[in-house]
Amino acid sequence: MGNIKQKRAAFRDLHRDGFFILPNAWDAGSAVRLSKLGFKAIASTSAGAAWAAGRQDGELGLEAMLDHLRTLVAATDLPINADFENGFADLPKDVARNITLAMDTGIAAISVEDWSGSAMYDLDLAVDRLAAARAAIDAIDPTVMLIGRNENFRVADMPVRESIDRAVAYADVGADCLFVPFLLDHGAIAELVAAVAPKPVNVVIPDYDDSVSALAKLGVRRCSVGASLASHARSAFDMASQNLKACEANAIPQFRLATSNRSAVVRPVVKIGRASGAVLMDQLLSRFAGCLNQPSSCFFCSVWRKRYGNTVRAADLNFSVIGNHFAGLIVQMIVHTLLKHIGTSKDGRCYNYKGAAAN
Repeated sequence: MGNIKQKRAAFRDLHRDGFFILPNAWDAGSAVRLSKLGFKAIASTSAGAAWAAGRQDGELGLEAMLDHLRTLVAATDLPINADFENGFADLPKDVARNITLAMDTGIAAISVEDWSGSAMYDLDLAVDRLAAARAAIDAIDPTVMLIGRNENFRVADMPVRESIDRAVAYADVGADCLFVPFLLDHGAIAELVAAVAPKPVNVVIPDYDDSVSALAKLGVRRCSVGASLASHARSAFDMASQNLKACEANAIPQFRLATSNRSAVVRPVVKIGRASGAVLMDQLLSRFAGCLNQPSSCFFCSVWRKRYGNTVRAADLNFSVIGNHFAGLIVQMIVHTLLKHIGTSKDGRCYNYKGAAAN
């Protein structure tokens, strides 16, 4: 668990200058793996935590979230930045009470958003809620960081200017770091960074690519990934499990050959996107095949071409062909791509998904 005060001080120091990636863990296991990979701090994800509990984002109550934060803090010596949704309360005094409970878990930072679960809090109430959170933090340990978060993406056509104005107001009442999820336009991000300076800005990254370096050049202090690591892990699990189920379906008729009429046995082949109603999977496979057939394609498709050839038809793809190819690569490559932007090895190089130093 480490020394809580030291972790809180170290996390605050990370925000003084430079740039770092703040990956989001969804359980103890993912926190441990991210720690071993060399990240400097970890954030929680309310969506990932809910999925791990078999629920949907927003369905975990206060006590379940507090238990989750205790689990993450106990799993790693890295500082934990808590995704604390709306503080699990509407009124400022209740937000303050819950912030106090969250601090007792040992977290180093906590984010409070301005979305009630059904509507955006009006600005005055949103500011009062953050002021109450700041006061609760300062009464216990002022080194704990407060992240003011505007849920711009939840309100259709909410002007960027309004989000920036809210961020400035949140900074004025004590938010140490400002966060507007899915504010992706680089011009708007630069404007946000300038408006709240010298306080740092967090940006969530939907893609793990060179856009991360571009954000760092804009003055963004840190990038988190939201629930995307958890989502990719779920996708890899689903694909591997579907492949496993297809193996079962293929094996059962073979077992029955000894007692059944051979001509009556139909060996099932599970075609992705060929099942009734799977239009989405058809579209996915078409895009995959299109990527494969491009002169320059993504990492997964490059590996595919080296193993299986240069072209493919979507109609030829099935679980037994692509399942194992992707399941073992997805999560590891996502983490690798994140690390590529910050470097983790002692000699300054990052590591590829097989563990060998990458140039």
